Order: sequence, then structure tokens, then C-alpha cells
Amino acid sequence: MVMNQYNSFMDWKKNQSERNKKIITALERLLKTINPNLSKTVKWGQGCFLNNEKHVIYIHTKPDYVQLGFYYGSSLEDPKNLLQGNGKYD
Repeated sequence: MVMNQYNSFMDWKKNQSERNKKIITALERLLKTINPNLSKTVKWGQGCFLNNEKHVIYIHTKPDYVQLGFYYGSSLEDPKNLLQGNGKYD
């Protein structure tokens, strides 16, 4: 399978379904309120958010869903055990 190449986060977002664009926009707003210094890019065919050039959050999409994930999420403080996952770096 060939991965689509995008020049920017905006180009990647434009290629998403209308439903997913709305979800991605809401996630962008939420993340901006949490950390306004995050920058956006596309890596490995998915939207990514960086903090000081370090990948911290990704948005993976399929036509019928949007997945928000954390790179190295197992290192995040989670005193209420709200985070769940079974990724490579859990």
C-alpha cells in the first residue's frame, strides 16, 4: 500500500472526509487550548502535533473514524487512569 504524501497538515486535512474534518478541527481547537505552542505537521501519512520538534500527539484517520493518540503515552501522568491503549509504547 502506498502512503499519500502531503506538504502540510492543511493539505492532509483537506483530504479527509467531511465528518472527519469536523472532528479534526475540534481536536485542533482543544489541543490549542491545552498547549498553544504545539506545531502541526504530517508524518507517516497522519496528522501530528509537535512540542519543540518532538512528536507528542497524532491523529490517525479512516473514512469512518478518527483516532487521537499520544506518542509515548505510557510516560504521561494519569492519576485517574483515564488513558487506555495497547500501542507499541504503552
